[in-house]
Amino acid sequence: MISAEIASVILDYHSKWSVGIFTSSLTLASFLFTMKSFVIQTVKDKIYDSPSYKDKVKQRRESGTDVEYYGGLKRLSFLLKWTILAALINSMLQLCLSPFENVWFAIICLLASVFTGILFFSVVWIVSENMRDLIEQAEQKAESEEK
Repeated sequence: MISAEIASVILDYHSKWSVGIFTSSLTLASFLFTMKSFVIQTVKDKIYDSPSYKDKVKQRRESGTDVEYYGGLKRLSFLLKWTILAALINSMLQLCLSPFENVWFAIICLLASVFTGILFFSVVWIVSENMRDLIEQAEQKAESEEK
């Protein structure tokens, strides 16, 4: 059971931030939905279709590892899809449950926000790792052309 003081703090916090969380979740979902096709296509063209990546996959397969050629891209697409859905669900929870001023509804809304945030940070991490690979490939290509 939640004490009255903790319940009051949770309700107060949620009532102050529910509109901001709703807006940011809806904006995040819209942004990721718009960006998804572009990111997936760019990462595929620039990283997964590059000769250096093909060589990495070939080496891993020759060493006996079962590697999908586009496995990383499939996982990134899957994560983007679920992050978009989590953000939309989070915004709907904020919109539908906030007016009731119930501590359990507020906890559900806040936990949904935390979950959406974790998914979003995972997307940012994976995309930044792919961009790091892209920059390394460009650096290697520039060095090889210089010689």
